Amino acid sequence: YASDRGASAKGCGDAARFWRDGVPGRLRGAPFVFIHRWDDLPDALRAAGADDPDALRRRLDDVQAYRDELEAFLRTSLLDLVRHRQDHPAPRSTCRTAQLDQTLRDAQIDAEQAYYTSDWFHAFLDLPSFPTGACTTAFHTHADHVVGPPIIPRYGVPCFDPVCVPSFVRSFDCVMHAH
Repeated sequence: YASDRGASAKGCGDAARFWRDGVPGRLRGAPFVFIHRWDDLPDALRAAGADDPDALRRRLDDVQAYRDELEAFLRTSLLDLVRHRQDHPAPRSTCRTAQLDQTLRDAQIDAEQAYYTSDWFHAFLDLPSFPTGACTTAFHTHADHVVGPPIIPRYGVPCFDPVCVPSFVRSFDCVMHAH
């Protein structure tokens, strides 16, 4: 996260804190390799045992043990939340949706047409935190431990401008009610 000046942290002040520090008294910090600069990675990997097969095996065993601990922590946390909600129900809410009228929908379509007929490609905003915002036409969908992630061809760039994701309602309001 530090290597891209926080862009991939999406607003989190210290996105790696949970992994680095864990949850005091409940979950230890992850046995990951943390760096602030990419140039530090080779030395950090060597210090973590990457050059020593026995140390690397111990490290990988520790990562697996951590994963088991993390899964147990997450299960327990979820059950704790369910128990808490049973004892302290969430406030009820009432929501109202105002439908989008044809005039507003026509204006959205006009905005989309203006966007795509303009020089949108050269004005395109790209950040490391945007998925598939990279110099590739390959799109990885999910990891498979046997054959690796399948690749689906993807051409063009994703649009993150609000005009590309128009609202289908004029407004959506919710009111919370006390018990």
